[in-house]
Amino acid sequence: YAKSKGMRAVISTNGTLITKELAAELKKVGLSYVGISLDGLEAVHDKFRGKKGAFGEAINGINYAKEAGIKVGLRFTINKRNAQEVPGIFKLLEEENIPRVCFIILFMRVGEQSL
Repeated sequence: YAKSKGMRAVISTNGTLITKELAAELKKVGLSYVGISLDGLEAVHDKFRGKKGAFGEAINGINYAKEAGIKVGLRFTINKRNAQEVPGIFKLLEEENIPRVCFIILFMRVGEQSL
């Protein structure tokens, strides 16, 4: 429907539930882009998500979407606990042939303390 009205259908997700079958169905219904959120490379991402293997599941979701012909990109929120991961994220983009990334900088200040 969105495409017929000149709009693009996109989603943002952690990617863990994207299977080959779901990716094919999303493509079939007209999804044009999936933005996958990562918090860092494997150890940092899994720690942030509280689940061992979450990083691998997200990468699988990216690959399934690409195989289905859906454009993909990363969404990465930078904070003081994962800022050191940025160079590795650029390397990951290259290794996984991911053409887009959106960096969001999270900076919060409460009184004299930066969070």
